Amino acid sequence: MQQSHEWKQAVLFPRRQILLSALSVAALLMTGGAKSMAEGEFRQIPVPVKENGYASFSSQAITTQPEFDKFTKSVEAAQFFNDKETFLSKLRSANIEFGKESLILLRHDEGSGSTQVKFNPPQLKDKQLFCKLERKPAQMGTADMAYYCYAVAVNKASVKDIVFDNGKRTQTISTLSSAR
Repeated sequence: MQQSHEWKQAVLFPRRQILLSALSVAALLMTGGAKSMAEGEFRQIPVPVKENGYASFSSQAITTQPEFDKFTKSVEAAQFFNDKETFLSKLRSANIEFGKESLILLRHDEGSGSTQVKFNPPQLKDKQLFCKLERKPAQMGTADMAYYCYAVAVNKASVKDIVFDNGKRTQTISTLSSAR
């Protein structure tokens, strides 16, 4: 019995470590965490997509470090977040270089949590970044509100405007100044 346990430790543990390492690298590559702004004009920041606390702010461009600090302080003070620590951690770990980049927060609300919402990959054309949501309302809604946010860091030299189509209306946000 002891020999079987030792075999599992010697063989399975290293395999598990290799698998976890491979999954970590794959997750980094999929979320864009390994990309620098030099490699592209924009990158998505993997914040939680659905969160009650998102009701406390609107779609906006955060273009300076003082604006970012003010925003994060307002989130820290906000109530009704399920997991504000994860949201703030993801934003902070994105290491936005505000001299070159803007942080764009794209917000969307649904009157029913049963509506399926998908953020399509952004498309860049003529210095405009087009961001589109696909919505699929359920036949029978749950009548509970759902609050969504998508975060994108954009290169200010490459992206002038964000055009956000949430399936209900289209909004344009400048990357150069705050749209509050």
